[in-house]
Amino acid sequence: MGEFSVTFSPFHRLFLMIIPYSHRMNTPSSWSFRFWLVTIGVLSTLAVVPVSAQSEDTQLIDKENSSSVSGEDVASSFSMQRFESCEDMQERLYDLYSHVSSDSYYGGDYAVDDMMAEGMSAPTKAVDPWVSAVSDSDVPEVHNEYSITNVQVLGVDESERVKTDGRYIYYSNNADRRIYIADASDPNAVSVRKSIKIPDSFANPELFLTNDRLVILSTRYAPSQASDGVRYSRYWSDRSVRTAAIVYDTSDIDNLKLERYELLDGSFERSRMIGDTLYVVSSTYVHMPYSWQQGGKNSEFSTFDQAFDAADILPRYAELRSVSSAADGNVTVRGRKIAYRLSSGASVDCSDVAYILPNDESVSQFGFNPRFVTLSAIDTSDASKEIATDVVLGDLNEVYMSLDHLYLTSRIYDSEPALFRCPVDAFCLMPQWGISNTNTLVHKFSVNGRNLAYDRTAFVPGEPLNQYSMDQSASGSFRIVTSNRSPKQSTSVYVLDKNFKKIGSLERLAEGEEFKSSRYIGDKLFLVTFQSIDPLFVIDISNETAPEVIGELKMPGYSTYLHSYDENHLMGIGYDTEMTEWGGTRNGGIQVALYRIDYDERETAESRCWTLRETDPARYDECLDGVDSSRIRVSQVAAKTFGQQGSFSETLIDPRTFMWIASRKTLVLPVLLHYHSDPSRPYDISDAFQGSLVLGIDPETGINERREITHMDLSAIASQREKACMTYISSTSSEPQCKKLIGGGEYCLPVTQTWVPSYCYADSTPESYMAYNSWEYQRSFVARSVYIGSYLFVMSDDKVTVHNMDGSYNQMASVDWER
Repeated sequence: MGEFSVTFSPFHRLFLMIIPYSHRMNTPSSWSFRFWLVTIGVLSTLAVVPVSAQSEDTQLIDKENSSSVSGEDVASSFSMQRFESCEDMQERLYDLYSHVSSDSYYGGDYAVDDMMAEGMSAPTKAVDPWVSAVSDSDVPEVHNEYSITNVQVLGVDESERVKTDGRYIYYSNNADRRIYIADASDPNAVSVRKSIKIPDSFANPELFLTNDRLVILSTRYAPSQASDGVRYSRYWSDRSVRTAAIVYDTSDIDNLKLERYELLDGSFERSRMIGDTLYVVSSTYVHMPYSWQQGGKNSEFSTFDQAFDAADILPRYAELRSVSSAADGNVTVRGRKIAYRLSSGASVDCSDVAYILPNDESVSQFGFNPRFVTLSAIDTSDASKEIATDVVLGDLNEVYMSLDHLYLTSRIYDSEPALFRCPVDAFCLMPQWGISNTNTLVHKFSVNGRNLAYDRTAFVPGEPLNQYSMDQSASGSFRIVTSNRSPKQSTSVYVLDKNFKKIGSLERLAEGEEFKSSRYIGDKLFLVTFQSIDPLFVIDISNETAPEVIGELKMPGYSTYLHSYDENHLMGIGYDTEMTEWGGTRNGGIQVALYRIDYDERETAESRCWTLRETDPARYDECLDGVDSSRIRVSQVAAKTFGQQGSFSETLIDPRTFMWIASRKTLVLPVLLHYHSDPSRPYDISDAFQGSLVLGIDPETGINERREITHMDLSAIASQREKACMTYISSTSSEPQCKKLIGGGEYCLPVTQTWVPSYCYADSTPESYMAYNSWEYQRSFVARSVYIGSYLFVMSDDKVTVHNMDGSYNQMASVDWER
C-alpha cells in the first residue's frame, strides 16, 4: 500500500484494511481493480494534521504521494454517443483518419456534410424536454445578507475560487495549494478553521457550496507513465489529463467527510449547479498517430500504441460511493460486507454514441482531431446515486445553461460556404449562404436533476463570443448572438423555437465593427460592438419573429461586460479608448459606465451623440446623420476611467468576479491599475495600484470611488526597489574610457550609459517597481472579495482582511491564511 506519515482515524483505518482483500470484490476488469486501489488510496488517507490554530485535511495530497497509485487509475470517464455499434464507430473513424493529409491543419475545426445528419436527429429514447415546466419554487433561495457568485441565470450557480454560506468563507489558494475555510462569524476575530491540502497535480481548483456540501473541481494532470509501467498517455486516447470532482460533507467543519471522488476523462471545461445537482463538462481529444498523418491508415506500424480499437477509446467509469447500509454495498472486508459501493465498467454501449463527423474532403483539407465532450450530472446530497452522463463526439466552444436545458456550442469550419448544403434534419437556419467560413453547431440537452437527454442540434452562421451570447426565454425559445468576419465583420441575432426551428433574426448588424459584449434582460437584448467608438444597441426581442433595434448610443470606449442596475439603468465595465497617431484606437484605462434607458422618451442628437462632441468631432457629425426619432432614448448617465494603458481587471474577461451590492449601490472589482507620466511611453509605468476598487454608483450622484484596498506591503517593495536600482548607479559612467595607442595618441570610447528602468527615477513610486515585477508579488494580489452583512472580506493568497462597509472601509481585522 505504501507508507504514510499521517495519523488515521478508525474510519480511515477501515479503508486501509480493504486493500489486502480487494481481490474479493466483484470487479469486471483489471483496470477497474486498479482504479479501486487508487480510489481507496484517496479515502484511506483521511487525516487531521494540526496547523497552528487550524487543522489541515490531507485526503487528496496523500493520495498523490501513495505508492499504491496504479497506472490505470485514470481509466474513468462517462459517455453516451450513438453509433450503430463498436464496429461502426471503429470503421467510420478509421476511414476518416485515412484521409488526413500530411499538409492539412491537424487539430483544426472541420466542416460537415450529410453524414452529420445521423448524429443530429433526436434519439428514439430521448425524453420530451417539455413535459414539466420549472416553477419559481424550483429556484434556490438567494440570501441577501451575504454575497453569492455573480451568475448569468438566477438559480444556476457557477463555480468560483471563493464561496461563502454566511458564516464560513471557502477560498481556493493557488499559492499554498490549499482550500482554506475561514470562520467569519465574528468579523473582528476571523480565524482559519480548516484547510484542505490540494495535490500538485490539480490545476486552479474551483468551488461550489450547497447544503453542507463543498464541491471541488479541477483539471488533474498525471505523469505519462506510472511506476508499474502502465502508460497513461498514448495515441488514440490520452488519459493523463483528468477532471477531478470531489464532494465533502461540511456539516462538521472540524471533521470533514470525503463523500465522493470522481475522475472523469479529459480537461475540466465548465460547470454549473442547480440545487444539489452538479453538472460538469469535460473534454478528451482523440489523437491520431503521427505516422498516419504522413501516410494514412495504410502506413506501416508495429506498436500497440498505434493500433486502433473503438473499445479502447470508449470511455469507462469507476467510482466509490458511501451507501446507507452494508446490505446496499458490494464491498467485502474479511468476509463481511461494508456500507460502500463500487461501480465500474463501460458507461455506455457503442450504440449510444452521438457524433457529428466531417466529410472526407474536409478531413483532407483541415485535418481531423475530434474530442469526447462529456456531460456529467452528480447528486451531491446523496452519495448512493450514481453519476449520469451524456457525450458528444465533436468540439466544444461555449456553454450556456438554463434551469431546464444545457446548450453546448462547437465550431464548424467550411471552406466553401457558398456551396454549403444543409444536412437532412440538421435544423440549419438557412439552406445555403455565403456569409462566413466559421459557423456554429448548438447542441441542446434537456436537464432534470441527474436526467440528461440529448434533444437536437441547430446550425447557425458565425460564432458566439461567450456564454452571455446565449439565452433561453421564458417561453423556451433559444436566442443567440454570433459574429461573422466574412465577407465583412458583422453581428447577428437568431431566435430558435423549442424545436430549434429559426423563427426570427436580425442580421448583419454594425458592419465593420467587432462584437464586444451582450446581455439579455427580460425581453431586451443589450449589445455592444466596437470599431473606434462604442455603439450600445437596445434590441427588443419580445416579438421573437422580428427582433428590432429600438435604441442606440454612440460613445468612445467599449464594455466587455454588462450588468442590470434597475429596470431603467444598465452598468458596463470595459476599456476607455484613445486615438493613435496612425488613426486607429488602443485601449486606455478601465472604464465603468452607467446608462439610462428611457423607454418613454425618444432619441435625439443630444442623447445619441453628445459624448462624441468633444472627444471625436468628425464622428460626431457622422453620428448626427443616423439620429432616428422613432427610437427610444439611450444616454450615458456617468462614466469614469481608472488607470491608463496596461490596466486590467479580471472582471473584464470573467464576470464571476463582478460583485454588485445592490442594497448599498456599491461595486467591488479586483484591479491592476497602471499610470504613465508620459502617455506616449506607456511601457514606462510611473505609478500603479493592485487591489479591490470599491465604487459607489448612483444615477443621481454618478460614479464615485469609495476606497482602494490593497494587500501590498509597500514598505518592503520600497526597500527592494532601492536595492535593485543600486546596480544601475554603479554601471553608469560619466567619464570617457580612453586607451593608449601604439605609436602614441589614445582612443577614447564614448561615455557609457546603461538603460535605467523608470522605476528608478526619483519621481517614480514603489508601486511602479511592483508593476514592472508583478510576477514576484502575485501572492499579495487581491483576487476576490465577498460580503457578509455589513462587512467586506478581501482575499489574496497572503491573507484575508475585513472592512466595515458602514464606515470608510478601513481595515478592522486581518488574518494570514497560514500562521
